[in-house]
Amino acid sequence: EGLLALKPSLLLGSDEMGPESTLQQLSKAGVKVERLSTAPDLATLQQNIQRVGALIGKPDAAAALTQQVHQQVAQLQQQATHLARPPRLVYLLVVPGRPPMVAGSQTPADTLITLAGARNPAATLRNYPQLNAEALLAMQPDGLIVSERSLQQDPQLLAHTLPQLAKDPAFKALPIFTIPGAALIGGLNLSTLQAAQTLQQQLLQAAGHAGE
Repeated sequence: EGLLALKPSLLLGSDEMGPESTLQQLSKAGVKVERLSTAPDLATLQQNIQRVGALIGKPDAAAALTQQVHQQVAQLQQQATHLARPPRLVYLLVVPGRPPMVAGSQTPADTLITLAGARNPAATLRNYPQLNAEALLAMQPDGLIVSERSLQQDPQLLAHTLPQLAKDPAFKALPIFTIPGAALIGGLNLSTLQAAQTLQQQLLQAAGHAGE
């Protein structure tokens, strides 16, 4: 009822939105419901941009944005050549009261890590499986990535989540990179590319190639 009160002609969202009963109700009321794929790859991102452009009657703007995305990716790939060895980075998804989960393949986080010029040692796994301390150490990461918001809510997040590693010198020495949560919501998006650029600049700076 709240949505219908706004008198929308188009509801645009991801293929994860729901519940289905609500979407069917909106469709019956004459609202066009459009779901975009959340597949975490560049081809899908470009297709989504073009689809949105067509839906709102701005195909030229969509084409320009698609070209911008192409240029961003090309720049990321070129800058990545300055990294002598792609660092091994692990993204941890932390939910209070539950074991941490790691981003494997088929996730926006995995694509982000690759775009930044790094490697995801958890890519042999799929989606977001739970991870214990031993498995994390076995991946031999050069750094950890966590949500910006999660670390703001709890600066001691990793110590609280993985207390058995809190005193491990190797673990404590790992750099922690943060990314905005929006970069990983709804599949690959423009925020993902921006987050990849920011992460890459941090990696280049650490390697002594900032600004190249």
